[in-house]
Amino acid sequence: MSKIKRNLESKNIWIMVAIVLILILIIELSRSSYLITWNDQLNKIERYHPDKVVHALSGEEKEEMATIQQRYAIIHQPGHPYSDAATEHVEQVMSYMKKSTQLVPVTELASFNPASYDMLIITSPDVTEYWGLTELIAYVQDGGDVFFTDLPARNDQFHGLYRFLGMYDYGEWMETTGVSFAKNILLNMAGTSFQEAFLLNVSLNVYLDKETEVWMTSNDNIPLLWHTPYGEGSFTVFNGQILQEKLSRGLIAGTLSFIQPDFIYPILNAKIMYLDDFPAPYSGVIDRKNKSQQGSLQIYDHYGRAMTRFIKEIWWPDIIAMGDRYNLKYTSVFIQSYQNQVEPPFSSPVDENMSNLVIYGRDILKQGGEIGLHGYNHQSLVTSKRIANFFDYKSWKSEAEMSLAIKEALQHFRRSFPDYAIQTYVPPSNALDETGRDALKASWPELTNIASLYNEDYSRTAYIQEYEVAEDGLIELPRLTSGFENSEFNQWSAINGLTTIGIFSHFFHPDDITDFDHRNAERKSWDDLKADFEAFISLFSNQYPWLNPMTSAEAAIALEKHLETEVYFHQTNERIQIYLNDFSEQQTMTFILRTDKEIREAIDCTVQKIDDQTYLVETTKAKSEIKLVVS
Repeated sequence: MSKIKRNLESKNIWIMVAIVLILILIIELSRSSYLITWNDQLNKIERYHPDKVVHALSGEEKEEMATIQQRYAIIHQPGHPYSDAATEHVEQVMSYMKKSTQLVPVTELASFNPASYDMLIITSPDVTEYWGLTELIAYVQDGGDVFFTDLPARNDQFHGLYRFLGMYDYGEWMETTGVSFAKNILLNMAGTSFQEAFLLNVSLNVYLDKETEVWMTSNDNIPLLWHTPYGEGSFTVFNGQILQEKLSRGLIAGTLSFIQPDFIYPILNAKIMYLDDFPAPYSGVIDRKNKSQQGSLQIYDHYGRAMTRFIKEIWWPDIIAMGDRYNLKYTSVFIQSYQNQVEPPFSSPVDENMSNLVIYGRDILKQGGEIGLHGYNHQSLVTSKRIANFFDYKSWKSEAEMSLAIKEALQHFRRSFPDYAIQTYVPPSNALDETGRDALKASWPELTNIASLYNEDYSRTAYIQEYEVAEDGLIELPRLTSGFENSEFNQWSAINGLTTIGIFSHFFHPDDITDFDHRNAERKSWDDLKADFEAFISLFSNQYPWLNPMTSAEAAIALEKHLETEVYFHQTNERIQIYLNDFSEQQTMTFILRTDKEIREAIDCTVQKIDDQTYLVETTKAKSEIKLVVS
């Protein structure tokens, strides 16, 4: 019996050893690529296809419907810098809104008949020198609306016009800063002020009639935007120049939406959050003599950890927790190496870190996020020495070298995620030239979108984008804001993007903490930056809870379907009928509706109040209808 007992005990020990070995194997597998492939399908999203769309209107019905759409004339002054800038932004905003516009140069006003247009948007400061006041005033009196993107030039004709614009007197031109909103021109911004000096205008000191409705003022209470009825129509005037800046396009969209009754326009409705340079091979070395490591030294002195351990044990858990708390989907774009090599061979750089890619990549996918590519290294894909030198980078010699590096980075990624469809590219330092773009197309068949920058770049080094599908099929999906700072500039940029096209798009880097020269010039600790960042994220999560969290690939393909969809409205005083052509299956179309009426009924759509006189309309049907309460 003792021998049998010993055999059983021995057998039980081997069983326990086997169980422990199996558990260790499972743990190791969970850290590797083998249990990650189940997530692969999450990034294989079907793009727009013309054979998989529905049409609410036949060809004949579409032609008939086109005749009753609202029409807008943009009266501009080619060659005038103020007019050219404002015209560009008005045109683009109207394109995003899917509104029909016609450019009318001031030199053609002598033969221009405004009667066929519902609104005139005047970007020319010298319009009164080309067009008589009688025609302009008669157009408004008969029911037309006129929107001046800046006050007309103060000349002899201005003296005959200013009373019609809601003014009873005016003084001198003066420099004004900041804005205060009396009306929610930007979504959810009524009663809010922006104090910073980047909102700079040269404005006329005006005195307005009691009947004039002031929508926006400067910090020192100079009217910047006002609306005044005249006859059956109205004049709306902006008293400044910031409508000539891309940063403030939301003001154009918001102003247009309040000039005409029951104004409705489509938006994308997407909340996108990017992590640039992550995962990446961060260094664990501390060198107190190296001035470039001052930020890393602060991390070490404050948290007792080098950068690699700080990211893993403190920063990354905080970022994951914020993602869960504020319903964020991270699009994380990785770097294979921080070596500045721009000539082959590129395989197996000495600092590549497969473990980081697997561990952090798994966390990103587990949260519903996406992994994209930032680059083989952080050398922007440009052949221009001027751009490369601006960032202290090396320029690439040709497309061939770029393609080899891109292919190496993709192969590096596939060793851990063999079947994952990586679709998103974010250019290092947001710099990319035509050669680099060609290299991406040639070496990366799965690429669907490039996410760089939206706002103007006065250094002329960045790859600046609009929300569009390029001729080669790549989807341009620019980012609006960046960093951990809860600044008025970030808030302004984000809210203008939201009001224009319904997109919140933000990016940040782990080394935003340690960049004491630029991004963290105040040398704040991570605790302070985290509080600032959370205040920024919570502001938009609380004020715009309707925003739909998406990865970059999801948002890009949603944008493509959104742009391809043709939108038609049939509006009366009591109802708005929505007709969609080229509408993709399983697509949701979202609209902003501005109306002072109550909603009586929504047919084949949902209507949600999101602000004063502002509704979010969503539909999955090619035909839908909103019935309004008419008092």
